[in-house]
Amino acid sequence: MTTLAFPPSRAQTRAMSDLDLSVTNADILKKHQQGDLMRWLSAKSLARQCGMTPAEYFTEQWPRSLSKDIAVRSFELSEKAATAAGSTTVPAWGGVLVGGAPDQLVQAFIPLLQAQSAVLQLPLARVPFSTTVAAATSSASFDWVAELAVKSLSKFAFSTSIVPPTKIAGNIALSEELMRLAVPGSLEKMQTEMVNGATAFIDAQFLDPAVAAVVGETPASITNGVTPVPTGATVPATISALVKAFWAAAPNSSKQSALVMSPATASAYAGAMEAAGIPTSVTIEGGTVSGLRIVTTPGAGNHAVALDPTRVLIAREPRPVIDTSGEASIQMDSQPIDPVSAAAVLVSAWQMNMILIRCEWAIGWVKLPNAVQYAVMP
Repeated sequence: MTTLAFPPSRAQTRAMSDLDLSVTNADILKKHQQGDLMRWLSAKSLARQCGMTPAEYFTEQWPRSLSKDIAVRSFELSEKAATAAGSTTVPAWGGVLVGGAPDQLVQAFIPLLQAQSAVLQLPLARVPFSTTVAAATSSASFDWVAELAVKSLSKFAFSTSIVPPTKIAGNIALSEELMRLAVPGSLEKMQTEMVNGATAFIDAQFLDPAVAAVVGETPASITNGVTPVPTGATVPATISALVKAFWAAAPNSSKQSALVMSPATASAYAGAMEAAGIPTSVTIEGGTVSGLRIVTTPGAGNHAVALDPTRVLIAREPRPVIDTSGEASIQMDSQPIDPVSAAAVLVSAWQMNMILIRCEWAIGWVKLPNAVQYAVMP
């Protein structure tokens, strides 16, 4: 039987071209919006020094910006908002007085975080904060039964979990010269600083066994309290033992289960397998081991973590809050004194010609029983 292949019609070709063009345009728009987030922060910080409103500064500096209308409208809402009493969570009241970049620009920034963060790449079970979630700890049992025989009885068992509200926050100090975007590559530098800082912290806190829960402040890591699988003589031997232990502890784990490790561990695994003449798909960017997807992140350190993401609950706001100031005084220290006392050394951003960028994100997680196994690499 001969199958004839006909070229696509003119209408089909035009439809395919329109589809390709729409995808390309969406990618271009997202990339421009990622840069416009930095420009929005710059306009808010520097406009007053030039005797302009932020909207005027943004329009003059970047008249061809694809997000100009969004940026200008957000500044005008902030400048013209009524000052009647109200909650900051109600947009029609005090919500418009709260600082922060427009949602459209921050939303475009999320893919940069997702590309680097293991936490954001994994299909974790999304739940609301402070809401009781029930999870089955045992399933119904079945057995063969003869005709007219008594059937056995079983029951479900459930446990409940709550993800309490917690948030991460970071301040980044940059020079005014860098914020003016006059230095080549400054836009990319600002994006890199924000993305690297946020993803490195989130992933390390999510995976490090030493991170214990602090009520009202810090969620425990998913490996905290878990007994590690014994370390083998080699990286491949340790990974193999980890995978076996994971399936032995939770044989009904989902097909979305994954291995999280650092690029260094993935490289060591691939090198050892290649040296032994065994083909492997593992690279520093991922791959698979025994059918498990590998997600790499520097936040894993010298640990490899096997987990069922459907049994790890995560609560988070849809996007972080990003804002800027040139007048605040801060402690230039990664471990500031808290609460602030006379011993704290405060530095004036205005006096030092610095611009401060603040990023806050409400996020937290809780693991369910038998969701995680981990091992320390040799």
